[in-house]
Amino acid sequence: MLESYDSRTEAEHNALDKELTKNIDQLWVPAFEPPTHRDIWAALVDATCPSKGFKEYTGFFNNNTEELTKLLSAAWETKQFRSVRSLVYLNPSKKILIHKASPEDEMIAIKNAWDVEYVGDSHKVLLDTLRAMNRFARAKYSNILPVVQSSGMGKSRCVHEAARFVFTLPLNTRPTGESSGYPPSDSEVFTYFCDANRGTITEARAACCAFFKALFSSSIKFLENNLSTNFVTSQELALAWRGLLQDKRSELYADVCLEAKRLLAEGEIPRESGVEVVTLASHEGMKLRDVIRARVASKVPIREDIAIMLYVDEAHGLTSLVITEDPTRNMYTSFLSVAARFLGFDLVALTLSTNSSFTKLAPPADVHPSGRVVPKNALFLPSPFTELGFDCYEGGRALFRPNEMSLKDVAEESFMIKFGRPLFWTRWEGSANVNCVREDIISFAHTKLIGHGNTLPPGASPEERELNGLLAAIGTRVLLEFDTSREESRKREMQLVEGHMRIAYSITVDRQCIRSGYPSEPILAEAAAHEMNSKTQRIINVLSNSIDNGLIDKANRGELVARLILTQAYDKAIQTSYSQPWKYSRGVTVAAFLTALISEKYAEDVLNCAPDDGRIPLKEAFKNAYIRFTHFVQNGKNNKLDTDAALAGIVRGMAVQVEHNEHEIDIMVPITLGEDKLREEIMTGILIQVKDKAAAAVVTIDADEHYFFPADCKVPRPYITIVMQLCLQTVANVRQYRLPVSPQELSSPSRVMTKQSHRTPRSTKNSLHPCYQINIRGCSGAVYGVIDNKDAYAKVLASHNIIENHLRNAPRNIAALQRMKPVWDRNKQCFEWIEVPALQAGDGYGVVPMDNEGIFVGADPEGDADDISNPVGDL
Repeated sequence: MLESYDSRTEAEHNALDKELTKNIDQLWVPAFEPPTHRDIWAALVDATCPSKGFKEYTGFFNNNTEELTKLLSAAWETKQFRSVRSLVYLNPSKKILIHKASPEDEMIAIKNAWDVEYVGDSHKVLLDTLRAMNRFARAKYSNILPVVQSSGMGKSRCVHEAARFVFTLPLNTRPTGESSGYPPSDSEVFTYFCDANRGTITEARAACCAFFKALFSSSIKFLENNLSTNFVTSQELALAWRGLLQDKRSELYADVCLEAKRLLAEGEIPRESGVEVVTLASHEGMKLRDVIRARVASKVPIREDIAIMLYVDEAHGLTSLVITEDPTRNMYTSFLSVAARFLGFDLVALTLSTNSSFTKLAPPADVHPSGRVVPKNALFLPSPFTELGFDCYEGGRALFRPNEMSLKDVAEESFMIKFGRPLFWTRWEGSANVNCVREDIISFAHTKLIGHGNTLPPGASPEERELNGLLAAIGTRVLLEFDTSREESRKREMQLVEGHMRIAYSITVDRQCIRSGYPSEPILAEAAAHEMNSKTQRIINVLSNSIDNGLIDKANRGELVARLILTQAYDKAIQTSYSQPWKYSRGVTVAAFLTALISEKYAEDVLNCAPDDGRIPLKEAFKNAYIRFTHFVQNGKNNKLDTDAALAGIVRGMAVQVEHNEHEIDIMVPITLGEDKLREEIMTGILIQVKDKAAAAVVTIDADEHYFFPADCKVPRPYITIVMQLCLQTVANVRQYRLPVSPQELSSPSRVMTKQSHRTPRSTKNSLHPCYQINIRGCSGAVYGVIDNKDAYAKVLASHNIIENHLRNAPRNIAALQRMKPVWDRNKQCFEWIEVPALQAGDGYGVVPMDNEGIFVGADPEGDADDISNPVGDL
């Protein structure tokens, strides 16, 4: 009896049934050519568990024909396939990351991480920024600096460290119900604002003024009562004050809140007064500034340094306290509107948040026909501060030295945590004696990445959070660029910064656009690999939908698809090379990677291909070679691609995407010719060019011409070049697809050949380093071992222009459309009016014949090549 396991909802089954029935109806006309049970089974496997190969699922059908036939007959009759889709065979178990540390141990680890020695100079960068800002603070809000950055980047620790140098008033307004955060909330302060009258904007402003006046006056008393001595420098006073608050912070804020309530109750701060009430608080702030400077022997001219730094951590607590009169306003906006008027006594205020929407200190500008109108106060808004610590584990000292660590060593969690944001290495350092915390580091990173436990924003659904988590995982590994011209795309990008570990690089002055990304963080990439491989939906479909919805930038889609194919091939190689639990950071052999990348039928031909000199086959040349990349990074214009860069890549587990249109090489995958003692002398690579245009151009990549190997290298090192010519089919071709009925047709609906090319002029060049050239034409299962549904890839690659998307694609229809000239191509329809033959030389549609799809070893063939496979006839 076949076993079943069903984790899908009724709604999910209904949607899948509808999609499956639609796909089958497009391929068969049931009244004339009804699908067989084998056809239906193939369609179900393809939709439910695409990792199953033709031989595997055909064998399963043959071994269970009687039972499957009954299930499929009933399912086809009702068009409800739940009973078949839920078979255990089609739902292989995924190794899910299980969190083992208890909440108590988690909190211990968080507290210990806070006490780890501070490393880096982010606090100095912040102080320099604040001092420059203070010198020119003249208008409202010009004294307020939003610190906006992703979780775990050290926002709180940075300002805490800066408090050693400047007299600081720290506030944490996390809601009292959120007990898991650290540092702890100033619960007295949050309760004060929560209980304050906020029926009108005036009442909210009065509550904020009372708080500030009480904060300044209570600080004066607290300073005089607890620190009676004078100080040589302002830094000495700042450090002593910070130490005092570490012990007595709750006592100070209890006094502040009590005094603020008294000021309101006795009318010293009138509840219904106008903005003039801010003056009362401002005068008290000036008194505090004078007291601070009187206690310091060295005198600093006004505006040459900061007298008071005030920061609000976890500011989202105040945003939840809405003003009844105007729901678009809250205690946070009132708090800032008061602080924005504290000009003239060297006070700067900071707001700390993962949410870039907190930077919008004024309502969004209206859109006018002439463009976006910037609010007047936006001219004076400091650009949000994002420059926090990254890769600062050793404070600028090297983490890796050549010839000391092996491939296994660099894949250890204890090494990978040293890269990226401080969150991971401080947690590791602070949990040496805490149960399960170190063991849970990948699970912890996964939880942070997918946003598990994040509070959903208003109107958001759990499904949206799950999609964001998957987009975060994909972005961490294959580089996603959002379409910043669309509001929905900008919103999604901000959500990923706020709750899914995407790092903000910069935010525009008008606060309307964020520049962000996922830089190289090996621990996060490992977690992302687990997330991507735990999902049943195809990643290519997620990308396709995101492009259709305007989220992802449509530019450079070919390179995006190439990165995805390479990443999925690497994951497949890990899964076929090792048993569970899989560790994607450990690396795989070059042979295993190519076997996963290339379709099964032709993988052996690729492994047996020879270099230009025709001697040693690829599998022998690379028999002890390994690749290791869990994620891609963007190469800068000034970073040369060579074996030194390949060494850095293998150490961090990263492949390199070259700057767009820079040179012939688009992608570099690092290879080490040995797994022990990693060093430049054993490094080589796979050099890849991506062609996403519907043309089969002859391309040659020469490592010598790009100075990939050192000039003084005397020992031959083999390398591989791959040309990925992806866009050899159009939407018109995609519509012709039908389900295959044989293993050959499963691979591709086209004629497939693996060919050894004739030698090109480059072959005769005397080169020290053997080059193994692979040219892959097409984007289907015929050539790639990780593509199960070429339609989805073709859809992403499609140019989406008017011509190729025209619903009637007969030659006469297309010609008539081209004559209307929606786009200008070189063809008769566009240029019949001018007697220049060169302009009329196009073929009218530009579709490369599907016969050209295939794999070629050696340079791209010119003319006929030797056919070393059995051709599959055209359908």
